[in-house]
Amino acid sequence: EDFVQASQYADRAVQAHPKLWRTHYNRAQLHLTLGRYDDALRSANTAKSLARNVLAEPSILAGQILYAKGDLDAGRREFETAARIHPTNLTARFGVGEYFERQENYASALLEYGKLERQFANNPTLMARLARCYKQMRRWDKAWSQYVATLNRYKELGANPTEEIYF
Repeated sequence: EDFVQASQYADRAVQAHPKLWRTHYNRAQLHLTLGRYDDALRSANTAKSLARNVLAEPSILAGQILYAKGDLDAGRREFETAARIHPTNLTARFGVGEYFERQENYASALLEYGKLERQFANNPTLMARLARCYKQMRRWDKAWSQYVATLNRYKELGANPTEEIYF
């Protein structure tokens, strides 16, 4: 019932503000959560159109929707577009690496994430992704050292690591 009400709110917001990219974006997020991928993609594409390729967020969301649908190639193109729009947006940049991870091509994912190391040195989220790839490749020594470095970096920052890092 909460989702029905949320969907109604999202529809009303779009009706009240049809020219605001954010209303379509929010509706797309809701549809993604509900697994309504085609509706989500329509709303995300409307948000992209209204944002006029100035904001990365609608392309990122479109990439996430397409990945959820299983259309990895189209999703990757959306993340590449988002990264061109906003080159320092890590979510956009991570999307391309995730493309390779979803295909279990961890060597290519490592190469993709490695491109980000200089620009985002000591970013614990990036470090964790590198560690995860090493782990999936069964390169235990590299995975171990990367996980330890990641945990130490979180500690330096006074931040809590994501739960994913412990698995």
